[in-house]
Amino acid sequence: MQRALLRLLRMLPASLLLLSVGFSHGTVAALRPGPSGELPGPGPGPEARLALEMINRYRAAAGLPPVTYDPALGAAAQAHAEYLAANPDQWEPSAHGETPGSPGFTGLRPVDRAAANGYRGGVGEIIHFAGPAEAAVDGWLQTLYHRLPLLSPNTVALGYGVAASADGRYVNVLDYGVVPLSGGRDGGTAPSSPGPSSATAAPGSVAWPHPGQTGVPTHWDGREVPDPFLLHPGVTGPVGYPITLTFPGPVRSLRLTEASLHGPDGAVSVLRFDPVSDDRLTDTVALIPAEPLRPRSRYTVRMQGLVDRGGGPQPFSRSWSFSTGTDSHAPRVRSLTTWMDGIRLEGQGFGSGMAVYAGGLPVQGLQVADDGSATFRLPDRCPGDGTELLVVSPGGSETAVPLAAGCNLRKGADSPYRTVPLQIAGRSLDVPALLAPNGAVLVPEDALAALGAQPEPAGQPASMPGRTYWRLGDRFGAYTPGRVTAWVAGERVRLSLPVQPYDGVVYVDKAFVQRLAGVEIRLVNGVAHVGGH
Repeated sequence: MQRALLRLLRMLPASLLLLSVGFSHGTVAALRPGPSGELPGPGPGPEARLALEMINRYRAAAGLPPVTYDPALGAAAQAHAEYLAANPDQWEPSAHGETPGSPGFTGLRPVDRAAANGYRGGVGEIIHFAGPAEAAVDGWLQTLYHRLPLLSPNTVALGYGVAASADGRYVNVLDYGVVPLSGGRDGGTAPSSPGPSSATAAPGSVAWPHPGQTGVPTHWDGREVPDPFLLHPGVTGPVGYPITLTFPGPVRSLRLTEASLHGPDGAVSVLRFDPVSDDRLTDTVALIPAEPLRPRSRYTVRMQGLVDRGGGPQPFSRSWSFSTGTDSHAPRVRSLTTWMDGIRLEGQGFGSGMAVYAGGLPVQGLQVADDGSATFRLPDRCPGDGTELLVVSPGGSETAVPLAAGCNLRKGADSPYRTVPLQIAGRSLDVPALLAPNGAVLVPEDALAALGAQPEPAGQPASMPGRTYWRLGDRFGAYTPGRVTAWVAGERVRLSLPVQPYDGVVYVDKAFVQRLAGVEIRLVNGVAHVGGH
């Protein structure tokens, strides 16, 4: 108990803290399985829509059907996010409870808050204390326990809420509805198993990473509440990315008897988890590599054991492979110093494929050394605010670094951009496109409106300040000024240049417009054509 308390205290100041309730899917707080009652809440807000699309994209990759958004669960999750934001002193020891009389109180437990909003099904909850929706979803998927409801065959609905505390820390709350697969909405149909793998007596089991998955993160920092390493004293992280195998319910008993993981250097030491040794699991067995995995490497996992799904214990065996991506550490800059005629950064998460931007443009002469440093020169002419560096890791994670002496477009100097006429379906727009020195084509937001896209109103519940949201038919996208990562239909879109203002107009890389609108943008004879010419 003392060790658990000390570990919890070390984790609390971190930017990422995960808590959970009801992970043993057979014992989640529940009323009677069923749909929402008569008190519907609002539809998904922008961040909730992004989270839903991301989760369903991951579920599809794992061979699972999509979950639906439930307004009652959404209202409960948003209310609890706002409660936690208003009462940060109640974030621990359990952020899932509420205290009567505290500002924003709506119910003691997740199931109480869901019922108060009209939901009549089984309810569980997961919480993330950092960043926007994508950081929360990916953070949950990196863990052992918190990924399980996102990839469970028994999860059928979710609601999502986000709010900011007075000191700017974000609270993400996801409430999920659980219906046992037998007698559920699919009549007991097990999910399919995508990709090449071998399976015996394990039909419908859900593997993550899924068979054939690429770009798998290399490591996990190991910070989660409950603490999975209580079962493995002395382990603190970082460790490798968790590997889980979940069976559709109901599962009466499950035991892992043999397991192995092999990579480019042979056998990998792993930590084993199953319901026999871990009472927080009921339908899942898991392996966690004891050390971070190698980047850009192929690994093969094999799990064997016994599972009882109503007909007595039956042997199962499943083997599959996945490949890691680049080093998945987020960029962290420890120091910034002037270096000869440029700048030197020291930190973590640097490597081949990293990028640095200043004032909307890539820096010049970027060189990355093996000692965790990077050197470069600022652009000669910055059309945007040059008081901030945007550092992007090889894996696509971003961080902004203040720049005391920035680069700006000097008065009278020529702009680094060349304006080009912009036509949509043969009709000219009053606002031009921009051609950047690196060949990128930037398109004004006016083009999105001309294509029929509608901006989502700012400041509504479950939205992120500073982020711009667009909807076009059933397509939904989002981007943040000054950043190169955008999202369309739950999928990450890497932009050639940061979203940026120019001459009073906000411009975005053509990749976002093409993905959202399903059109092609081509530069022909000095004219940018959208949707042909």
